[in-house]
Amino acid sequence: MAGRLLLYILLISSIFTLFITIFQLYLDYRDDVNSIETRIKQINYSYSEALALGLWDLDKEQVDKMLKGILKFSDIKYLEVLSKNEEVFAKGGTPQNSKIISAKFSIEYNNNPIGKLHLVASLDGVYQRLQNKAILILVSQGVKTFFISIFILSIIHYLIIRHLIAIRMYVKDFSIDNTEGFLSLDRSKTKEPDELDEAVNAFNEMQNRIRLDLETQIKTEMALRESEQNFRSIFENAPLAIVHFDKDGITKACNENLCKILSASKENLIGFNTLEKIKDERMFSSIKNALSGKKSYYEGEYLSVTGNVSTPISAYFAPVLSIEGNVNGAIGILEDITERLKDKQAIAQEKERLLVTLRSIGDGVITTDIKGRVVLVNRIAEKLTGWTQAEASGKDINEIFNIINAKTRKKCENPVEKVIESKVIVGLANHTLLIARDGTERMIADSGAPIFDKKSDVIGVVLVFRDVTERHKIEEQLLQAQKIESIGTLAGGIAHDFNNMLGVITGNISYALSNLNKNEALYEILSDIQDGTIQAQKLTHQLLTFAKGGAPIKKVIDINKLIKESATFSLRGAEANCIFELSSDLWTAEVDEGQINQVIGNLIINANQAMPNGGTITIKTENIIIETHTILPLPAGRYVKIIVEDQGTGISEKHIQSIFEPYFTTKRKGHGLGLATTYSIIKRHDGHINVYSQLEKGSTFYIYLPASLMDLKKAEKIKDSLHQGHGKVLIMDDQESILKMVGRMVKKMGYETAFATDGVQAIEMYRAAYQSKLPFDLVILDLTIAGGMGGRKTIIELLKIDPNVKAVVSSGYSNDPIMANYQDYGFSGVIPKPYTKNQLSELLNKIC
Repeated sequence: MAGRLLLYILLISSIFTLFITIFQLYLDYRDDVNSIETRIKQINYSYSEALALGLWDLDKEQVDKMLKGILKFSDIKYLEVLSKNEEVFAKGGTPQNSKIISAKFSIEYNNNPIGKLHLVASLDGVYQRLQNKAILILVSQGVKTFFISIFILSIIHYLIIRHLIAIRMYVKDFSIDNTEGFLSLDRSKTKEPDELDEAVNAFNEMQNRIRLDLETQIKTEMALRESEQNFRSIFENAPLAIVHFDKDGITKACNENLCKILSASKENLIGFNTLEKIKDERMFSSIKNALSGKKSYYEGEYLSVTGNVSTPISAYFAPVLSIEGNVNGAIGILEDITERLKDKQAIAQEKERLLVTLRSIGDGVITTDIKGRVVLVNRIAEKLTGWTQAEASGKDINEIFNIINAKTRKKCENPVEKVIESKVIVGLANHTLLIARDGTERMIADSGAPIFDKKSDVIGVVLVFRDVTERHKIEEQLLQAQKIESIGTLAGGIAHDFNNMLGVITGNISYALSNLNKNEALYEILSDIQDGTIQAQKLTHQLLTFAKGGAPIKKVIDINKLIKESATFSLRGAEANCIFELSSDLWTAEVDEGQINQVIGNLIINANQAMPNGGTITIKTENIIIETHTILPLPAGRYVKIIVEDQGTGISEKHIQSIFEPYFTTKRKGHGLGLATTYSIIKRHDGHINVYSQLEKGSTFYIYLPASLMDLKKAEKIKDSLHQGHGKVLIMDDQESILKMVGRMVKKMGYETAFATDGVQAIEMYRAAYQSKLPFDLVILDLTIAGGMGGRKTIIELLKIDPNVKAVVSSGYSNDPIMANYQDYGFSGVIPKPYTKNQLSELLNKIC
């Protein structure tokens, strides 16, 4: 044992030492490599200018001197200076082929590359230092481990092993005949007993118990005689009839109750050979089975030996076995059940009436006994649980009535146990799911009540429950709708305010860009900022779409470009990758760029979530002409078809018909709005979306959007042409920074400007100008004015003054109905915030 212990200590210590040594050597190796790399960078930093000057002057002698100086650095073994044409201008040291760190640095003169510095450092020194250190650590640790193990083993032997040997010798000499004397160890006493002390005490206690058991055995024998006398008294006075037969079926003993049931005296019964004289066939068979070692029970009419008396009895017969297990006889217990049968018949009639009543109730009803075993299941309960009365009867209620918490998915405490414990009516907690036998889950409302007997004792429990799944869904959808509405209101407000702030930034940047040449450095910087504001604008547009939806504000766009940008943005940081198979001659489409961007984003996010371990998403585009007779619910014409295909888990047939419904989701934390929003957006674009899916193979979504007759280049030409005009423009907005920004743009285009901060002021200014025969040629109205009259009411009053007024509506709420159907409200044009000078110019080209 000591040898194995020493071996284990040495083995574990060696393994631990080995791992620590490897880890330490790895850290040292990494530090040395980092040190060499840092030294190489320092050399480049220190010598780059001097080498550049020498290389530029073609001063090979000067360059060689510097190379010799660099070779003095530790671990630098070879270096060379290459000309711009990769020819060796100078070199030093010995070339190294293995165990090296190599680096090349550009040599520049007046910011023009004129050559390269190639440095090679050897790792041989690093490896040699690591080898020496490893040998030192392993040898020192091995010696230390060996001596420590010897020391530990000596302590263990002194403290434990020698005492175990003493215990073994004592146990070897111990016998049941020699229980005197107690075990003790030759060791100093401690303040608190340790494990050895507890072992010694336990053995001494066992020895003492053996002695006490011997004394108890004597007392037991005396008690046995007394018990036999008590048994005889119980036998004679028991309320049931008891009879004892020997192995030949001869009655050896019986009590008075048996005499009453069988209508015979004890003198006639003792010595009676049942196997020869008994007439009742069932009792004869039961006694014979008991004498052959089998138990039996029956209820029925007993016909006495004389054949004159018939008594309803319950009879139980069992063999009497010897110590060796042999049948020595049999015992019978009989009871006159005349009264019980009368009660049973009355109960059966009452039960029949109860069954008819329970099966007519519209709720599920299950009754159990006091042990929670099912007694009755009505038709509704059979439907909800999936168990019939015959199948459920006698089973534990937890097997039939399987309920869990819908939120935590943890098993709920069965109400039967609560009712039995509390003896009061108990209701189920909210969010309780009943899992049927086939796995169907239903939300239920439930209560359990105790069943009392005549003595007010609980004899069972009745559960009454109903399916409230649909009601719960409606309540959940209502709650979800209220939450979404609240979030939407908040999102809309944030997006509106953010759009106003972006409007100032976007407009001023576009104005500044129009005053710069494209080859200026500042032009590129401002262009990057403008790209960032465009991305921010897309995010706010998604917020507005989420908040209230709204009709799309359409323009001709490149669908392929939009798909690439949206898919790339949505898959940032995801494990999935995207393959684009986009038609090179794809038709243009007139769509709301922000809303279609959200559609693609929703589909890409869903596809990525369906592939938790990564996979490929394929996006295709193609032109398609739909004829009059087609299964697609679309009018005939030209369409752009978008296909988004994933390799995910797929959608089951049960769920695929519901995926576009609001609040329908199969995700634990989903809200069920992504695909519903997608469907709504496509419909508002007069398009169509459908899906094909197979479980474990993936899903494919098909989108059809009406193609535009306008060529993209033509649209971009209109967009890119800057507007120039003259006249007066009235600008209304409640933010001074926006007024200044729009004013600068309009003045740049050749117009005079006037400003109003709300609708009342704008109306007065327009009326005054109109009456003075110097009317405004254009009015730009903000749709929403905080605490004042906005664009909706202002245009009504302006039309009363001048039916031919040219007015443009602008708002950060790009999803407002006025923004999509501005003509219906009397406006001549629309421009959502934020907008650039080019976008404003494009609008003015159309309406002025």
